[in-house]
Order: sequence, then structure tokens, then C-alpha cells
Amino acid sequence: MEQRDIKPIIDAVTKDKNRRGELASLRFYAEVFDGKTVSAPLGSPPTTLGAWSDNDALMRSETQIGSCATLLTGEKLQKASALSKEFGDALPVVLRAFTLASEGKKDDAATLFTSTLEGSAAPAECPGEHPMYSYRRVSRMTALLGCVKAIAPSRDVKKLEKLRDHAQSCASNNHAVG
Repeated sequence: MEQRDIKPIIDAVTKDKNRRGELASLRFYAEVFDGKTVSAPLGSPPTTLGAWSDNDALMRSETQIGSCATLLTGEKLQKASALSKEFGDALPVVLRAFTLASEGKKDDAATLFTSTLEGSAAPAECPGEHPMYSYRRVSRMTALLGCVKAIAPSRDVKKLEKLRDHAQSCASNNHAVG
């Protein structure tokens, strides 16, 4: 793995019209969170956004968002809002929801965070997958749940907590790989 300057990657991905969501996440990370580099496998093409088909810029942005304890303001909010307007639904849902929350549209944001968390849930029959993916799911679901609690504290999150707890149980009992 190596750290690559984000600007040439943005330029390379810009040329592929079928990668608007990836371009949106790259630009959001660079313009809103001042990201300078992304991690990619050594020797991979300049359009590679991370290892194992990961989107490193999106994952780093989601890490910056965390549990929505701090929303965007000022210039960062202006940049996020402009990207949301430019990319629309192509902007990854967590980035879109975070932007909405920062704009004060907290109910809409909470609905997007909730649907994303529900869509991330582990199936009733725990999947046999690499533990890294199981724990990544739990971390992401925990952050999404934190966002719902932070921006819509009056919402009932018991169902969401059960989904996250089930994913945690699956991760803890995952012996399928390794």
C-alpha cells in the first residue's frame, strides 16, 4: 500500500462518467475534510481508490463524520452543500445525510442515516465473511446509530440498536475465515 496524492486520482476518475459517486466522495474528502492522500495498492492504476475495491476517500470521510458529534459550519458547510447540489443522489448517502444534518435538515438526515443503517444490517443468518468485514459493518452501524441519536434525540432507536447488536453478535461469533 502507498499514500497517493488525491488530486491526480480526482483527475483520473473525472474522465470516467460512470464513476460519479466515487468522484463525489473523492472531492468531498478533499474539499470538505482537507484530505490530501488516499491509500492504494502499490503499482495499481491511478483510478484505484483503495485496497480490495474499497473507497478510501469515502471511508476516511465517514471516519471524520463519526457519530455526528460535530456538524459542518461556515466554509466547510458551503463546500459540502455545493457538492451535494452538484452531485445529487450520486453523492454517497452518508455524506449526503451529514450535509443535510449540517444544513439543519435533521429529520431528513436522520431518515437517511436510519435507512443506511437498516441496509447495512447483517442477515438473520450470520454471513460467513472475513472478520474484517463483520467488524467494519459493526463500526459503521455504531457510527450511523450515533448520528441518529445526535441529530434526532427524540427518535426511538431500539430497533436500530437491535440490528447493530445482532451484527455485533455475528462479528463476535464469526469463525468462517481465519
